[in-house]
Amino acid sequence: MERLNTTMQVADTGVVPGSGVGNRRSGINRQTMGGIPVFSINEILNPYTGDLIVTPKEIDTLIEDISLILAGSLDAAFHPQIAAAEEKKQLIQ
Repeated sequence: MERLNTTMQVADTGVVPGSGVGNRRSGINRQTMGGIPVFSINEILNPYTGDLIVTPKEIDTLIEDISLILAGSLDAAFHPQIAAAEEKKQLIQ
């Protein structure tokens, strides 16, 4: 549990939904999307404890926090001028 929400994987090869919990489905990648590039952002974890899948009690807060971090990171990567303006707003508040 101590590794939960600490490691993120960013890839340009797509993702196979459910594969981390043994529920493998069709992949979402360049091939299945008709040649459109696909980027994926995944949390790396092993949620199994015996026969149970475990999440921490504060999972909703963790998801909200990480979504803000990822959104800010993507803004900074793809829209540097907007990201700089947003950062200044945060510093003023």
